[in-house]
Amino acid sequence: IRWREPFIPDRSPGHAFVPMTFTRLVPLSLNSYRPVVPPGCYQPTDDTLLNRPAKPLFGACCAGLFRSPTKKRGSMRQVFPESRDVDDELSIYDDLVFPDPPSDRPFIFMNMVTSADGKAQIGSRAAGLGSDVDRGLMLRIRSLADAVIQGAGTARQERIYRKLPQQLKNQRLQRGQGPEPLMAIVSQSLDIPTDSALFRKPAPRPVVFCAETSPAERIGQLQTMSTVVISGQCRPAVGKIVQALRRDFGVRYLLCEGGPTLNRTFFEAGLVDEFFLTFAPKVVAGDAKTAVEGHPLASGEQPKLQLMTIFERDSELFLRYRVLGR
Repeated sequence: IRWREPFIPDRSPGHAFVPMTFTRLVPLSLNSYRPVVPPGCYQPTDDTLLNRPAKPLFGACCAGLFRSPTKKRGSMRQVFPESRDVDDELSIYDDLVFPDPPSDRPFIFMNMVTSADGKAQIGSRAAGLGSDVDRGLMLRIRSLADAVIQGAGTARQERIYRKLPQQLKNQRLQRGQGPEPLMAIVSQSLDIPTDSALFRKPAPRPVVFCAETSPAERIGQLQTMSTVVISGQCRPAVGKIVQALRRDFGVRYLLCEGGPTLNRTFFEAGLVDEFFLTFAPKVVAGDAKTAVEGHPLASGEQPKLQLMTIFERDSELFLRYRVLGR
């Protein structure tokens, strides 16, 4: 980056001095207004240019987007609302405190990962999008919830249930929570694989929310390994689901992990309070689903988001939004 600055050229001996002002191109440092004067050029001797304190060229947020020369590759750093290095890459949400939940439902936060072009799946699965750090943070975010809710499609595709590390279990016990969050599945068809690790996870027993039109035979099968709750006529109603979770299961903080269709249902109902979103530095293309899938939300139903924090590690971005409403 270069800029033009006024200067007065040197006067050679024996030549008359004519007071004129010239301009020249001077390289400009990215992080300050202070120019880097090339060797052999006129060097100002006063303190009006070179000796004054440098001022930031960009705001604090934008300046943080440029990697520090001393930052080691692979380390985590915060770039918004402040710029700082983070020693423990999995600790970025350790001090996170959610507000008290409403009286009639849990406080609901959502966590998703997408590619740089907005795709939430690779070959119909989210596995493979995020890094090991993203998967570690997913468990950290999950450990904050009293319950985790997923759609049947996610339960079918992501059939591996990852238990929380013992450290996170101990932290939950210190907060008065059980060692593992309650798992909840939403499905009208009840096309859920009963051999999934979800149904072999440690207590508490999973909860399956279905509708009055759901197959009675499947309800009977799932009742042997889960708690089945009818929460709608033609399809499960998320409003009734979150009320039941708060009233009947004591859930104060609920994490929604998708899939994309269930995410849209929660946003459409105005039931998302915070949104955690990871941007993986990959391009997927194709017709894969995005983080929120379905018919476009009407203009009056589109939620507004407020950016709260951004962290970066090896070009992977970890964002946290607060949902302001519609």
